[in-house]
Amino acid sequence: MQTVNRINNIYDSILAKKIGWVYTLFLWGCSGIVFMFFLMKSRGLINVDSTMTTFTTIGTLITAGLLYGLISNLIVGFLIKLTGHFFKASNDLRKIYRTLAKSYFPYIFFVILILTNIYLARILMTSSDQIIKLSLTIIVILIIFGQVVLGISQWILLFKGLKKTQGLNSLNTILNYFSSTLIFGGLYYFLLEPYL
Repeated sequence: MQTVNRINNIYDSILAKKIGWVYTLFLWGCSGIVFMFFLMKSRGLINVDSTMTTFTTIGTLITAGLLYGLISNLIVGFLIKLTGHFFKASNDLRKIYRTLAKSYFPYIFFVILILTNIYLARILMTSSDQIIKLSLTIIVILIIFGQVVLGISQWILLFKGLKKTQGLNSLNTILNYFSSTLIFGGLYYFLLEPYL
């Protein structure tokens, strides 16, 4: 019980932080990098065959991720405000944008793990030592587990943050968020997907 309370206190302290627009945009960028990593991975675009392709992969990941993070969060935040009218939510757009950003705080560590993962994948490809390969494989598995924990933490922060920011009950917070993401999903599929 004490552990749960401590975790809740950590979440509450993150959500209580006052952040400026520069930090907001930085956190949005982190969310975009995380999304872009999984998109590139699903399409086989994480290329670590050489040092050059590894750096190119990382550069593309960061550049495209930052751009996607900024655009997607601007749209999603506005859609959360828009669908919030149907749930009679408090719809201060600046607060919604900052809540989205605060929910991405775990993604700072997520991005570090992603870059570490790519670097280790490069080492695994070039190393012939079985002990090193085994050790790095275990580290990669631990990194993946860490990414899952951070992903869950992001969703908890998002839920708690939007619930407080918009003054909704738990069910309406979930419905409002998923309504906005469904609309964004449609926009993404028809407008962004062809160019990614």
